[in-house]
Amino acid sequence: MSYQKITATDPNTIRFYYAQDTIFDHVSLLSMQRAKRIIDEKTGEDQTDEYGITLDERDLFKKLLDNAATQIFLLIRKMVNSVDPAFDSDEGESTSDDTTDDYIEFWIRDNDAYNEADLELVDKLVQECLIMYTLFDWYTIIGLTEEAQKYLSRYNNTKKDLVTKALYKLKIRNIS
Repeated sequence: MSYQKITATDPNTIRFYYAQDTIFDHVSLLSMQRAKRIIDEKTGEDQTDEYGITLDERDLFKKLLDNAATQIFLLIRKMVNSVDPAFDSDEGESTSDDTTDDYIEFWIRDNDAYNEADLELVDKLVQECLIMYTLFDWYTIIGLTEEAQKYLSRYNNTKKDLVTKALYKLKIRNIS
């Protein structure tokens, strides 16, 4: 669960947050698995150095993730009541175990009608959108157009689920 209800604010809010390290691990793993299956015809070697996201690409990854977050959170802002600021790419946020991590986070106004199942679905689908859009951008940059299109399609399908199966429920609960 990557969200918390904050009742000490007026209005009450819900903070959704995603550790950049966690997203990086997912994106890196997926790109490395794909790169292992791309074999250079001349040398017979896999192309993990060319096409996998490693720590060397960490700075680029952060920019790609920030771009993905902007795309997703603009959509969320249209569907539910957000608070200002509604979105942040926060560096150095302290976590409960006294470690430091970088987060992508957004806030929405809490509504007593929101239930945990709806919020958990939003949380899961937002994380999946962040991963898919980041990989779409990555494959676009490195020139693997076919892979980019696969991830864009997966992103669009996940985004559709986010809107129709999760955010729509929150919007309806705001109206009722």
